[in-house]
Amino acid sequence: MSRANLEDNESLYYFQKSIRFLGVEERLKSMGVKEGDTVKFLDWEMEWFD
Repeated sequence: MSRANLEDNESLYYFQKSIRFLGVEERLKSMGVKEGDTVKFLDWEMEWFD
């Protein structure tokens, strides 16, 4: 997370790919995350889009 620059499109794509590969995306979905929910990773908050 500390290396990701979420202001950069390529970095954001890499981050999204990583959370999918690590199973984080599937876990969030199993916990009931829905489009538009706020998801927090460390100190970063993001709006969830599927």
